[in-house]
Amino acid sequence: MALGGYMHNVIKYNQSLRLDKSKHFKKTLGGYNLKSENEKVTYEKPSKVYLKRLKRKLKREQELREFKIGMVFIVGFTLMCSLFVYFMF
Repeated sequence: MALGGYMHNVIKYNQSLRLDKSKHFKKTLGGYNLKSENEKVTYEKPSKVYLKRLKRKLKREQELREFKIGMVFIVGFTLMCSLFVYFMF
């Protein structure tokens, strides 16, 4: 029964460590201060030309990503089928 008591103490110790960490980080905001309203960040409004260019760029990246995934799937499937045929016949 000594092992059961040891495991119980380890679990209890780990829980106490976890509680201490949660209490320590409870009130931190990660560098963000809610009370400082005078330090607001302002961004420029993007132009329509910039947004269209960005949209085209993102669309192109998405198409390339889908093409690459498709090619990997096709090559892998072809390789798997060829190995299946080679070892079965």
